[in-house]
Amino acid sequence: MSPPMEEITTSTITSTATTGTHMLKIDSYNMIEKSHLVGNYIESPMFDAVGHTWRIHFYPYGKTIAHKGNSTVSIKLHGGATIVANIKFSMVGSWMPYSTCCKARFSSGYMTRSFKFIGSEQMRLSGYVKDDSFAIRCDITIVENAAVLDPVVAPADLERLGMVCKCKDELCKRHHVLGFQEAFCKLFFGCLVPK
Repeated sequence: MSPPMEEITTSTITSTATTGTHMLKIDSYNMIEKSHLVGNYIESPMFDAVGHTWRIHFYPYGKTIAHKGNSTVSIKLHGGATIVANIKFSMVGSWMPYSTCCKARFSSGYMTRSFKFIGSEQMRLSGYVKDDSFAIRCDITIVENAAVLDPVVAPADLERLGMVCKCKDELCKRHHVLGFQEAFCKLFFGCLVPK
């Protein structure tokens, strides 16, 4: 049996993803197009998704001159939270899929993210505008990490895993790579490493 070893602590980080979806229908699109310029927007009511409150802004002619010819969609987080979210905007109701997505960091003082979106002519030609209306789907995904301190690993556990040095030399503190690989494969895959 090997000499006693000090206790070793271990921890595990687990990630979970939560997705919320909001559908925004925009009616009277012809009137909106005629009454807006670059930088003008219409906004959705506030809605709750993934534990936060949001609002969507739609700029028919783009938020800036750089987006001219395309619409812009923006999403605004209300509240003081700092989060990283994956945002995906998609047009709804046509044979031709159209979407844009991005990972965005929302933090206090900078709570809005904008995305260059579909052009007006493309919307009409692709069949998204029906009866002067169209719909945009917004998927918001937040990944949260949880760290858990695992129970202390006892020396006997290390021996069972094959992680204790098998040398007769008391000065040797190395873990033998092959012994570790065999123990890892046996424990997690139910087989041994090929020799």
